[in-house]
Amino acid sequence: MPARIHSRDEIVHRLMQTFREHGYEGASLSRISKLTGLGKASLYHHFPGGKEEMGIAVLQRVGEWMEEHVRRPLAQSGSPRERLQRMIDALEEFYAGGSKPCLLELFAVGEAQSSFGRILGETSVQWQNAMADVLTDAGFDRQTAEDKALDALIRIQGSLIVARAQNDLTPFRHTMSQLPETMLSKNS
Repeated sequence: MPARIHSRDEIVHRLMQTFREHGYEGASLSRISKLTGLGKASLYHHFPGGKEEMGIAVLQRVGEWMEEHVRRPLAQSGSPRERLQRMIDALEEFYAGGSKPCLLELFAVGEAQSSFGRILGETSVQWQNAMADVLTDAGFDRQTAEDKALDALIRIQGSLIVARAQNDLTPFRHTMSQLPETMLSKNS
């Protein structure tokens, strides 16, 4: 059994790990209880809305992480390439080099989509807009910047899914290493 949890922050962290390991639908309350070290009554004490509220807490945590480690660094000073590289470095850490699943994959399918689709949509649009702002700063017109940012988002998330499907981190690593050049290229 995991060590005793003392704070909501620790609980949400363990919930994120549980959802990443088993998916939203695969994370039963029994499994969540076992992996967090909390009984079902304690889980309901912290999350009266049950598993859905737990999922919202995890996605809010991811949104806070995205703000601090992705969107804010994209908006900071530096060349567009430096700003994109800061994003890539943070994503490589968050996804453990591609070994951890993309949360869109876990929360945007099945029953979870109706509960979390809006939150996921807002987070991905904010991320896309932050990348488009960098590309606008790099000299692209707004429409091209938005198209390239959407393409980058698809490449990142898609590479995580392909890496899991093939049980090989190469697709994610390749995508991340090529991303700045792909995004900043005037030819694509």
